[in-house]
Amino acid sequence: MFVLFTAMLEDLLATLRHGLPAAAVIGSLIFVRFYLPQESDWGAMGEIIDREAKPEQVLLFYHGSLPDFFTEFYYIGIARYSHNFPRAIVKLAHPSPSLMKQLSNQTAWLITAPNSTAQEILPGATELRRIDAPNQGVCIEVQLPTTP
Repeated sequence: MFVLFTAMLEDLLATLRHGLPAAAVIGSLIFVRFYLPQESDWGAMGEIIDREAKPEQVLLFYHGSLPDFFTEFYYIGIARYSHNFPRAIVKLAHPSPSLMKQLSNQTAWLITAPNSTAQEILPGATELRRIDAPNQGVCIEVQLPTTP
């Protein structure tokens, strides 16, 4: 975009011909400087799952208090950077009592928003470990309850 902008300036006065492209380059550098640090490091979350999760444990993805599409962000980010895929996963649209019955008495990993708790998403589950991934979310190892 900045190269095209520069090419359009050929007909301007000599002083503007060099000043405006320089301003465009400086603007792009400022944009890159402030934009890139906001990007999450999904590799860190993939490393947490590789290091901590056992291959037989199910990964549960849920957006928590964030917009719904974060369920997909969490899944895509971890699937891309984890070396332990394919594996059993569940992408939750909302807390599910029927899922709790199917996975009863197992340990699993819940990947969700940073301010979420396992109890609000998986009623009756017990948090075993909680590992924060800065600027991304949290990975929570949970013990799912035994169904009667």
